Amino acid sequence: MTQEYTNIVCGLLGSGKTGSFVAQNSPFQMEIFNTQNPPSKQKLNQCDIIISFLPPDAFLEYLELLKNLSVPIVCGTTGIQWPKNLTKELKSPWIIASNFSLGMALIKKAISSLSFLDKIEEDVKFSIEETHHKNKIDNPSGTALTWAKWLGKKDISVKGHRIDDQVGTHILKIETPYEEIELKHKSLSRALFAQGALYAAKYLLNNTLEPGLYDFHDIVEKDLL
Repeated sequence: MTQEYTNIVCGLLGSGKTGSFVAQNSPFQMEIFNTQNPPSKQKLNQCDIIISFLPPDAFLEYLELLKNLSVPIVCGTTGIQWPKNLTKELKSPWIIASNFSLGMALIKKAISSLSFLDKIEEDVKFSIEETHHKNKIDNPSGTALTWAKWLGKKDISVKGHRIDDQVGTHILKIETPYEEIELKHKSLSRALFAQGALYAAKYLLNNTLEPGLYDFHDIVEKDLL
């Protein structure tokens, strides 16, 4: 364990596939909340930081509790619609992401550059495809939809595929009459998302932010790039 974080208590909500990697790789003291140790406002406010990888239904069930906490939160729940007024209602800063890969900050920059291709070429077609494990609920994935948002184009084809235990692969394809360009990101392990979530947790502990929602990729871009 990293010495500077040995006294930090991190509350973990959602100890499934990704949450388990958070617990295994965390430099913090971990307090895992589940059916045997259900979260409460008193218990959660005793934590220094909270990381949530709850499934969508469970996250929405606890949203009213979480938004009234004074503890900073890292949230990796995907497949949900964020309430419009949530930012104004939060009592602490939250870092959120559909994908906690640190490399996604570079992907965001690359997509921003590629989005200008239709300014210099004609008949440009943009499409996005993603592949995840067969039990993933949201389809297409939150990351694919985020890529589409970063691209900022109308009528983008976004397709999702569900195969076995795929961690996550995303491909942006750009076609013109004379060339094709592909941008691909493949996650090899869910430890990747745990790494990013723990980075976000350390950022919240080491920086003073006003209550509200903060995009993980914006934080990484400002902090590292």
